[in-house]
Amino acid sequence: MKKPNLKSMINEAFQGVEPYATRSGGMQKPLSEDDLKKWGIIPDKDTINEEYVESMGPDFDNGLDLIFDAWNTWKRGPATESHMIKPAAKEVTDYIVSQLKKKLR
Repeated sequence: MKKPNLKSMINEAFQGVEPYATRSGGMQKPLSEDDLKKWGIIPDKDTINEEYVESMGPDFDNGLDLIFDAWNTWKRGPATESHMIKPAAKEVTDYIVSQLKKKLR
């Protein structure tokens, strides 16, 4: 069976419909494949199906919850200023990715 071309099907279905961005004064643009992926209409080829993660049990999610709790505690802390949050999030993400790359072999 031939794989359907969702992009053309969606563009055809919404042909003549004025996008909200245009109605509100923005620029109209055709739907891109990135838009469709962002909205979950076309799954990204790197989509995580969580099959392996689920099999690792609750300790995996509990570990992530500890990370999120530490992040939120810091973020809400008295010494945290709003301009610090974005660079701190990048630093935390980079650190976690580097540690995973070192230890997941």
